[in-house]
Amino acid sequence: MPFGKREVFMRLKLVYGVGLAVVFAAAQPVMAAQAATFPDGPVHLRYAVYVHGFHVVDVHADYALSQDGYDVRTSLQTDGIWAMLLKMKIESDGQGRFDGSAVRPEFFKSNGYSRGKERTLDIRYEGISPVVKDLTPPETDRVPVEVNDRANAIDTVGAMMLLLGTLDRTEKCDGGVKIFDGLRLIDMNSTSAGNQALPDDSRLSYTGSAIRCDFVGQQVAGFMRFSHHEAQMRKPQPGSVWFQNIPGYGLVAVRIELNHPKLGHLTVLLDGAPSHA
Repeated sequence: MPFGKREVFMRLKLVYGVGLAVVFAAAQPVMAAQAATFPDGPVHLRYAVYVHGFHVVDVHADYALSQDGYDVRTSLQTDGIWAMLLKMKIESDGQGRFDGSAVRPEFFKSNGYSRGKERTLDIRYEGISPVVKDLTPPETDRVPVEVNDRANAIDTVGAMMLLLGTLDRTEKCDGGVKIFDGLRLIDMNSTSAGNQALPDDSRLSYTGSAIRCDFVGQQVAGFMRFSHHEAQMRKPQPGSVWFQNIPGYGLVAVRIELNHPKLGHLTVLLDGAPSHA
């Protein structure tokens, strides 16, 4: 059945909310004592997002790492015919510091055009809780996540830094984290699947063995009011990410797959080789 314009907007919004959270895994794993530095400047990565086999979104990610912390910036926009049908361009910036095996986010910001409006999000960290300093326009049709519920939650950038730090230290990706993206609260758990061959895919220039991590994300708060889809959105959302060690850049996520209860199958592929921004 063809999607209506509002339905397509909602599906692209879900691509951003679910898929981009994993795209942040692009950054190299780090530990406070072994943080990487890149003398040639920040690293640039480009990803192509496919929904039901159609290339719908491009994501560009630039990241800089030091022994003290990280700075990850991304740009997401619709691609090809989708760009003509639906205008969507969002830029994000997440920064934080390393504290032993933990990450301490400092802020996460995003702004851009989506769902017919210019939108701004600014999350700051005060004590153990992320605080939304700016959400423009307000999302009045969504149940707010209570302060106590989002205590100890981190943003998507910090969550992926934590995952990769665990992978770097233990050579496994077992662990869990609570993610707050300014609107939704998501429980994310990952498990190691070992070294496996990348699935055959003519769209991806990378082949051979890769480290596979399986994950399950489950939204637990921040649902739309009076939504007919809440029960569906509460279901666990499984996926997998494959990492390869690229000389000069470390472990990089080259393939991500998700099965979403509303979107169906979602694939995110590294498009080309990493470079320096």
